[in-house]
Amino acid sequence: MTGLLHGLDPRLLAVLDQLEESGCAIDVTSGKRTEKENQALVDKGKAVSDSAHLAGLAADVACQKSWDRWFLVVQAAKAGIRRIGIAKTFVHVDVDIAKPQSVIWVY
Repeated sequence: MTGLLHGLDPRLLAVLDQLEESGCAIDVTSGKRTEKENQALVDKGKAVSDSAHLAGLAADVACQKSWDRWFLVVQAAKAGIRRIGIAKTFVHVDVDIAKPQSVIWVY
């Protein structure tokens, strides 16, 4: 597993480990964010002000190919992830139970 893991919630780290064990390539491109980092993304229209990344409850996993994206989403759902965002270059996985559950969105 590579990428930005510092500060991620242990529950999310456990899921990322489980995804890797299932055969997913895990390269976290966005993990826990500071308020400043998140606000810069909000200003660009690339994040929301109450992002789960702020609490270390979300990670964006690099994913370039359609089949890899599908496999990652399926494995994330099997691992109990109930908040998934799908973008062209990454999949957002999130364990924030304070936010709506059983949702998938696109960027």
